[in-house]
Amino acid sequence: MTEHPELCRQENPAGLLYQKPPYQELRIVKKKNALHKMSKRKAPGSWNEDHCEVFSNAATRGTECQSENSVSSNCMPAFDVGLRNSEPLPPIQKQINTKQKRHPSIQCTDTLRHKNQGCCHYKSTNEPVWIADCSKYLSPHRSLPLLPTSSDNAESLGLHRPLSLSPDKASHSFSTPATEQHRELEGTKCSTLPATHSVSTKKRKSKHLGSAAEDRRQHDAATKEALSVLFPPPTYSTHGLSRPASPNEGHLHRYYRLIEESIDPCMVSPLSVKWLQGIYSYIPAELCKVWSKSLQDLTKEVQENYTYAIKKSILDYILLDPMEQKRLRIEMTPKMSNSAGRNRFPWHESFHVSCVKLKNSLHITHPVMTKILHHFHKNYATFSLLDLKSILQSVPKTLDKRILHMNSVFKERSELLQETWMKECCDIVGQNRDKIESIMPEDEGLRRRKMDHLFCSLATLMSNLQRHIVETSLTDLVEMIDTYCEGNRYNGNYPSDSLWYPVKPHLIVLFMKPFIKESDVCFNPSVEEIVCGFDNVVENLVISVQQMPRIENFLFQAVDNLKIKYISSVQIHEEIVLSAKARIKAVIENNMHGPSRYTLVYKPFLHLLSPIIQRRLKTLVQKDLSLEVYAKELDNMQKLASDVALLPVYVPMRMLLMDCSEINQWMIDRTRQLTNIIINKVATTSEKFNRNICQQYDGIVTKISAIAESTSALVDIQDYIRKLRTVELMEIEDKLAVAAKNLLFLMDYASLSKEDIILNGNTFSWPQRIIPIISGSVTRLQREHDGALARLAQWQKDFTKRLADVVIEVKDFQKKERMSEATTYLQKLSTINRRIQEFLEEKAHINKEEELLGIEQIGSYTQISEICKLKEPYEKLWTTALHFSTCYDKWMNGPLLQVNAEEVEEEVQNLWKTSYKLTKAFYHPDLHGPLKVATTIKTKLEKFKINMPLVTALCTPGIKARHWNLMSEKVGFNITPNEGTSLLEILQLGLEKYLDDLNQISLQASKEYALEKALNKMKADWEDVCFVFSPYKDGNSHVLAAVDEIQVLLEDHIVKTTTMKGSPFITPFEKEILAWEAKLRLFQEILESWLKVQMAWLYLEPVFGSEDIRSQIPVEGHKFEIVDRNWRLIMRESVKEASAMRVIAQPQMLDKLKEAELLLDDIQKGLNDYLEKKRLFFPRFFFLSNDELLEILSETKDPLRVQPHLKKCFEGIAKLTFNRKKEITHMESSENEKVELVMRIIPSNAKGLVEKWLHEVNMLSFC
Repeated sequence: MTEHPELCRQENPAGLLYQKPPYQELRIVKKKNALHKMSKRKAPGSWNEDHCEVFSNAATRGTECQSENSVSSNCMPAFDVGLRNSEPLPPIQKQINTKQKRHPSIQCTDTLRHKNQGCCHYKSTNEPVWIADCSKYLSPHRSLPLLPTSSDNAESLGLHRPLSLSPDKASHSFSTPATEQHRELEGTKCSTLPATHSVSTKKRKSKHLGSAAEDRRQHDAATKEALSVLFPPPTYSTHGLSRPASPNEGHLHRYYRLIEESIDPCMVSPLSVKWLQGIYSYIPAELCKVWSKSLQDLTKEVQENYTYAIKKSILDYILLDPMEQKRLRIEMTPKMSNSAGRNRFPWHESFHVSCVKLKNSLHITHPVMTKILHHFHKNYATFSLLDLKSILQSVPKTLDKRILHMNSVFKERSELLQETWMKECCDIVGQNRDKIESIMPEDEGLRRRKMDHLFCSLATLMSNLQRHIVETSLTDLVEMIDTYCEGNRYNGNYPSDSLWYPVKPHLIVLFMKPFIKESDVCFNPSVEEIVCGFDNVVENLVISVQQMPRIENFLFQAVDNLKIKYISSVQIHEEIVLSAKARIKAVIENNMHGPSRYTLVYKPFLHLLSPIIQRRLKTLVQKDLSLEVYAKELDNMQKLASDVALLPVYVPMRMLLMDCSEINQWMIDRTRQLTNIIINKVATTSEKFNRNICQQYDGIVTKISAIAESTSALVDIQDYIRKLRTVELMEIEDKLAVAAKNLLFLMDYASLSKEDIILNGNTFSWPQRIIPIISGSVTRLQREHDGALARLAQWQKDFTKRLADVVIEVKDFQKKERMSEATTYLQKLSTINRRIQEFLEEKAHINKEEELLGIEQIGSYTQISEICKLKEPYEKLWTTALHFSTCYDKWMNGPLLQVNAEEVEEEVQNLWKTSYKLTKAFYHPDLHGPLKVATTIKTKLEKFKINMPLVTALCTPGIKARHWNLMSEKVGFNITPNEGTSLLEILQLGLEKYLDDLNQISLQASKEYALEKALNKMKADWEDVCFVFSPYKDGNSHVLAAVDEIQVLLEDHIVKTTTMKGSPFITPFEKEILAWEAKLRLFQEILESWLKVQMAWLYLEPVFGSEDIRSQIPVEGHKFEIVDRNWRLIMRESVKEASAMRVIAQPQMLDKLKEAELLLDDIQKGLNDYLEKKRLFFPRFFFLSNDELLEILSETKDPLRVQPHLKKCFEGIAKLTFNRKKEITHMESSENEKVELVMRIIPSNAKGLVEKWLHEVNMLSFC
């Protein structure tokens, strides 16, 4: 019922089922399942439960026809009546009387409940829903609402009222739609109640009225009015009470929360013991013993449901008041009143109607039904969707193939069933068409309706027959699997002698595979996959027949847009399907014990699955151990491989056939893989070793067979051959012995490739092949040595002749005397110098050849040093002559403005000293020409020296136009030179008599030039000077760093500028030097102020970064914001242009810094006053410096920052202990002594005032 709420609504057309909230549905389902289990084992004898079960089954069987053919709910049997009348009432009556005594204010409600106890409606679990006793939880200022006595008001409140309220009638007439329908079917009218019944009714009324009169004397007016309401007896048909209002969908969550949380369960009176005893009386004693646990669970659930119902009733009653709905924010929407749907008594009318209805609508006895049933049992009684023969005769298959095979069988058999059985059923219906037509009415609407009913009944019959086929097929499948229920357990070792040759076919091939991750073996498929696969088989068996159309789809012409109806079949969630799955699962799990135990066979080999062994072998081969160690490891691996090869490949396990081929082959391959690690190591080492030996022999052959390109190469080869036999060949023989051991090892454990065989053959054949090669090389090299000696003798002879020719060429310079050809002479001397270098290099080569060929006397070749000694004075002479000619022409004929007197004077002195030395060196009769040239140079220089004072006066650097003007005034005519004026022209003017005046002017120009040069140098020094800035904290601002060098340079330049300003020659640059001095002074002031502001800002920025401190000293905080804003602006602009001179050029930079200094002084003073106030409040702050106190006060949000300063504040307290909530729980000393505080201190309660919670610590430390 819980799975099909639409069926619940069809069985209760009046809509009176009790609707539980969503979270109660699970408890209802559990309760139904428990009752269902108990009812299965219940002994016969309890009439009510047995009939309830019958009713439930009947309702279930009727739902198909209702849902598929839209049959009216009035066609269903009236099961509710029998259930209502069968309920025991005395326990309830007693409880009502007890409640009336305890709670007179609810006497009206209890009386109504007593009078309407027959109106209790039942849910699908046969559980009554009674009116809740809730008056004792009401407010003392609230009472039941007044109930009007008039018929109209009663109807408006949803109370039962008679259709005819005439007081003079002996009886009351009631009518419902159900009774009207019965009257139409019977063709009679419903009569009124007999007089005797009316009389008894009147007596009860008078008795009740008397009781009500007595109650009026005892209760208030509202209660009396409620007690005065009259209700008809339960044997009459009524229109039903109004359905109770329910909360809107948006308020449901709050409504149920109020039920669960707002009403304390202890306020609900406990469930009556008598009621529980009455419930238990319907359960056989043996079931109570067997199902005691279920009985306890159900009892607990009954108590929970009872408590929940009472709490819900309390809330519903409270919400009757609109003001309470508004207060609780829950809107209760009224519902329409529906008919209770109860037929009047006596029951024989209903019985008669039912008989007529069965006569017209019961089709199960129709001949068509019996023929189809007989035909099925004759031809298809043993039909099964499972072809056991094909399954049992097939070879073992994998799980996927087995499932595919069985699913294909299901599909083929279901298609065969649909094609044959459905066609045969259609033929039976066609053959009995006349019998079907004979029971059909002539009215087209009734005819269509009855025809639908007939085919629905036929569909139900075919559904049951189809269920029989599915159940039979499931039974066959389970029985086939159940033949393996004995399992495959075995003890000890697996009986490999018999290998359990099968007497039954194996269903599934189970593969054993390596599980590398866990270093174990595993099964494929796993037990879960096998169970899941067979679950799919069972489900596919059930599903294969679920899409079988009903018979009318084949008999009648298809109508467009008409939905195809299918025969209802077994569902995959039914008990029979679940039981089949469970049994198959149990058999499968029982057949997994053998494979699980068989895994022990592979236990000795499981270490092969672990990567540890591979890592161990790799580590082993990296150590380059001996071959004996490797041989031992290989022997172990070969033994493991042989043991695995002896294991069986296929292992019968009754239901399963274990295929171990993969795991066996993997183990063998694994041993080969591990073996190859060592073999490859030895093979690789051996190959490299052999190739190295061969390469050594190849190298020997290459060296001794090479053609010597030089004497040194020839000698080297001869020396190499002499040492070869005694050193290198002996070493190679030792290596060949090692190579032989490697070869023998590989021949034992590995197969050599063709390349390896060739390599080993070449390696071990080299000693015999190398001997004739060495002998031939020795003979050839001796011939080449004799030829080298002959070539060296000819080379020495030619070299001596060329040296003699160069000596003669140098001696020819004794006759050279023309200064005009000095350039040509120097070129010849340069050529001789180059040849001398070539002679020196050639001499070195000759000496080396002599040494290599073993010549005892090495040639000295003294002619080379003789050449160098002869050419040196001639080279110096003609170099000086050429240099003098060039300089003299430049001085005399070049532009005067380009002549530097200092350079000219220095050059003249150097040239004169050189010429003087040359005259001394060439003073010899055979050297007349060179002496003449040296004398000429010396004479010209002496003449030029006479004009040097005038040259000095006129060619001093720094002479400007103003100086030439002064000189022109002194001499009386204009001597200002232009770009073409030469020194020769000036000397011809005869200015020697004005030499003193000219020297004085020249000295002035020289001094002024020195000052100008110094000033320009200072300016140039500042061009590359830049400020260095470093980021501060998060990088949003910067600070000035590394200014020491700038300060030193600035002070030095200020001193220099002051000195220059006092010079008598500063007049032409006075304005420029003053401006430069002012700039340096400004730079100095800015830098000093900048550093002061920066120091104060760095000190105060962390302090005013705390919001708590800013809030306590707002005036200073506002001033610091101004300073901070100007500071960050200056730093931002300075970082953009780091050049020192450009940075100080910022507009009003000095004014801003001075203003910041003043503000910072005020801030510092205010801050000191603030700290003094803090110290006065908490005197222990006097033990802390300003910096330490500011660090504490600026970190008010983190009390842990106070820890480092506790030792100075408190004597004996080193630190405080904080819990996770940063509450102080203990204080600790330096000796780690911990003392718990009498109460916890919560620093956050101080709202940032550190001194406040420290004061609490101080007070508690003395407790």
